[in-house]
Amino acid sequence: MSPPSGVLINLCQMIGPYCSFEHSLGLIPLLHMESDEHHDPFQDSSGRASLTLKLGDAPYGPEAGHVGVLNSLARSGLPMPGGVVLMEESHRRFLKSSGLAWDLLASGGETEVQGRALELRRRYRGCALEEVLRGVIRNALAEIGGRTVAVISKDVTCMGLHSIPRVEEAVLRAWISTNGLKRQVEATIQGGEIPLWPVLIQRELHEG
Repeated sequence: MSPPSGVLINLCQMIGPYCSFEHSLGLIPLLHMESDEHHDPFQDSSGRASLTLKLGDAPYGPEAGHVGVLNSLARSGLPMPGGVVLMEESHRRFLKSSGLAWDLLASGGETEVQGRALELRRRYRGCALEEVLRGVIRNALAEIGGRTVAVISKDVTCMGLHSIPRVEEAVLRAWISTNGLKRQVEATIQGGEIPLWPVLIQRELHEG
């Protein structure tokens, strides 16, 4: 069954091995990678949106939850541990590459939001991030350094992360949180704009 045309239009507008951080990561220049320039119905309307920005440089305020608050404090000059923000464009890219975008399209005829959100979370909690997003995360970790990091979003906070796989898992959790999926399913049902949210990877301070 084809998704409602209003849902399709709104979503298309919206989407356009275990080692420590100190080891060599074989990095590629992805920290400020931009979207592909060829036409893509899931591409951001600007066509050239950053996947990451340094904490304090991102355009988020308190309305973006914990990430926005920390970003505003960093922007004001308050000293704090370094961090890299995975922008909404990274979230958009995840939705497309994982297939979750299409499952959200299929939610247009749903009426039970909680059940649909839980179903989608079960379906995607074991999915692997695509290589571009994994490269973005590796670059972010190299940028901020530190023995451990925290991953923070509007709904999820994971602390004490000491390896790349654990950080990837935490980012995935942030993107498929039950509350976040509920907001997306609700927006799809209502034919509104599908919400995206930033995720912060931040170095943790250690005494001694």
